Amino acid sequence: MVIMDTLSNKKNRRVSYSTKLKEVFSIWYILCCENGNEKRAANLLRQNYCCPDKAEIFLITFEKMKRYKGSWHCQDELLFQGYVFADVENREQLEKASRDAAVFRFFDSGEYSLCLKDAEKSFLKDVGGEEHRIAMSKGYIRDGITFVTEGPLCGKECRIRKIDRHKRMARIDSPLQCFQRQGLWMGLEITAKN
Repeated sequence: MVIMDTLSNKKNRRVSYSTKLKEVFSIWYILCCENGNEKRAANLLRQNYCCPDKAEIFLITFEKMKRYKGSWHCQDELLFQGYVFADVENREQLEKASRDAAVFRFFDSGEYSLCLKDAEKSFLKDVGGEEHRIAMSKGYIRDGITFVTEGPLCGKECRIRKIDRHKRMARIDSPLQCFQRQGLWMGLEITAKN
């Protein structure tokens, strides 16, 4: 009985270790497509990729507040318009699927996909989670200093470059090289200012 427990514990350790290994060695790629066709491009890429069970093709969205009909409503919007993300093991198969889909554009490197760096990937995973959806953040401003109390921007106040209180948005420094000039807009509601 003791031997069986030891064996089952070893099996459990191996399973959790392999899951952690996949997470460590997983590589994210970014692909460029036409603005407005991101969902269609992601679906075509999923269909054309040879091993769909070993690939995760996704779009990153963020929660945004919009005012209409006299009240504020939450809605999701694409964080990167004109881009699709892929978490795949085989880049050659991704390139072939991108070419076959015929909706993706080349980057300056002459390839359909760019590999994200570990810092870029970890930032996007941190703010977007497993669902690749960035929730609305909330905070306040005291003596000109922004404090984020809840949401994915909590603890990342140093990245905030501009706050649009009317639109309830914040422009942050982008960790992604191709978006560093323009920055990224995310939802941030400032509840108090003094």
